[in-house]
Amino acid sequence: MDLIKKYNRLLKKRQLLTRSITAFWISLTGDFACQYLESKLDNTKFSEIFTLKRSINLAIFGFAVVTPGMHFWYQYLARTFPGTGFRAASSKFILDRVLISPPLVLGFRLTDSNEWGHMGRC
Repeated sequence: MDLIKKYNRLLKKRQLLTRSITAFWISLTGDFACQYLESKLDNTKFSEIFTLKRSINLAIFGFAVVTPGMHFWYQYLARTFPGTGFRAASSKFILDRVLISPPLVLGFRLTDSNEWGHMGRC
């Protein structure tokens, strides 16, 4: 419980940095898990297919691009469309899906395919 209190204090004190570091570790461990599952699906040893560079690049992408971008984007949406009613929520959702999601997904997939020569399954 003490760890959760410390984390929440850090979120209040250094919100963006705390979120970015959290995203780094979630992305890193998530990609470790993904590569492990890929090794099981391919019936190969994890040590034969594991690529630390891939995991680090994904974690850096989450830390440096996704988290700061989403942090400021959602603040902008909250200021532009205040409230939680249907109209405000719908406007935020539509703008997010039309303006941000496609380039973000495309950028990630292009980086993924260029970096590792294939598009991963996870």
